[in-house]
Amino acid sequence: MKKSVKKLFKEKQKALSPNIQALEGEKKNLINNLNEDILNSFNLNEQERALVDYAVNITIPLIMRHKSYEKELFSPLRIKDTFLTNYAGVFINRFRDSFERRDKKFTIQILYSNHIIGMFFKVTSERKNKEQIVWENKSEDDLLLKLSSLGCQKITESLFMQKDVRGFERDGFYIIKPNEKKLWHKAIAYLDTEEFADAMLRNGDMEKQNA
Repeated sequence: MKKSVKKLFKEKQKALSPNIQALEGEKKNLINNLNEDILNSFNLNEQERALVDYAVNITIPLIMRHKSYEKELFSPLRIKDTFLTNYAGVFINRFRDSFERRDKKFTIQILYSNHIIGMFFKVTSERKNKEQIVWENKSEDDLLLKLSSLGCQKITESLFMQKDVRGFERDGFYIIKPNEKKLWHKAIAYLDTEEFADAMLRNGDMEKQNA
């Protein structure tokens, strides 16, 4: 590690050195490998790793105002970005088995736009030929029209004040957030799944009491 840093420093003294980019890549790889070794030494599970990643790549740059942090953390994600698939994957792993044991299919419909993203978690009895995640690229107007059909008042204002809107439908539940990288991190998905799981348990208890 020290050897690579010294080589990088020497090369930076040479204007337009063709080796600088290669050494920068070497340094980055060494740092990534070192971080991975440290994480492995703690035997962290998947959720704990996500929390560490959120702290290192979201919280710290935000607090310390790292260079270009606003562009990195607040810029919109692209459709089918790994952030979104990883977020959706946490919900699939959390709920799929419990619904499929009851012969139901758990799927996620992702409505995407440059400013807002909505994930609709559906529970249906149609188990054949059904993709786990379905993507739909929407215009802002189409997506806002869909959101207003949920009965939410002042949906845009609520989104940007609360940072998300969530609720239940007859055949599932949904969560809607602005299209910002930090809001769709995998670590946040773990928190969101637990909130929905707790709400389902409370609702189940109420149904039993009212039966």
